[in-house]
Amino acid sequence: VRIELEGTPDIEQLPMPQDGVLSLQPASGKASYIAADGKEMKVDGMAPERTSKSGCCVTQRGAFTAWHHEGDKIEWEVMFPVEGEYKVVVHTESWAHGRAWREDRNVELNVGGNKLTGTLAKDVQSSLSGVYEKVESVLGIVKVPAGKTTLSLKTLSATADAQYHDLTMLRLEKVK
Repeated sequence: VRIELEGTPDIEQLPMPQDGVLSLQPASGKASYIAADGKEMKVDGMAPERTSKSGCCVTQRGAFTAWHHEGDKIEWEVMFPVEGEYKVVVHTESWAHGRAWREDRNVELNVGGNKLTGTLAKDVQSSLSGVYEKVESVLGIVKVPAGKTTLSLKTLSATADAQYHDLTMLRLEKVK
């Protein structure tokens, strides 16, 4: 089989759902925080400037860490071939050795202007080792528009315990 094309193909390599599931790793996203002057500041590379009030960044192992300050955010450019409703599951992991998972973080998911807010909860414990506890939190259902869009997850508020939990994955599962 031989295919000939006229001109250069226009291909966008964006994450998109596979079999109804979109799994996003923080390492493929863009982190940001709110500076003291109220402006959103992008985090370049693996660590932010330590002059900011937030130390949020993507770690070398690909997790979004120190995202417990109001406005700390990670976002991705994504593609949804068709509109639909998706269940949002937030995967976090305690990075403090032997520390129990205690989360009190309110977050906002925004996909194409459709917002979903909620508090992360210990809905599914996926690691029972007792060393680095891994938890899945079901945030709820969000309506997703078709096409290329920005998807973000932002901290609205958090208690001191939230600083010990990294975001390891954001998963959207099509329900309708």
